[in-house]
Amino acid sequence: MDVIKTRGTERAGRPDTDPREQVYTREQLAIVVDEAAKHGLTVMVHAHGDEGARAAVEAGARSIEHGTYLSEETLGLMKERGTW
Repeated sequence: MDVIKTRGTERAGRPDTDPREQVYTREQLAIVVDEAAKHGLTVMVHAHGDEGARAAVEAGARSIEHGTYLSEETLGLMKERGTW
């Protein structure tokens, strides 16, 4: 499967980043998802933090990579929408 990978939160493991910090809004992620769909691609989103992951799920991302700090609400939304 061909995919586009982007990020919803900053990366982990560096002293100058916070993996819970959202980097793209739901609207920005929706543009990525919409443009990818035009080319038959799905979108996977790197997201440790809940806000960035939730924004990605709401935008239509196919999967969330990591999900370290996800809330029960976001996990429920993922289940409801079939997001991995």
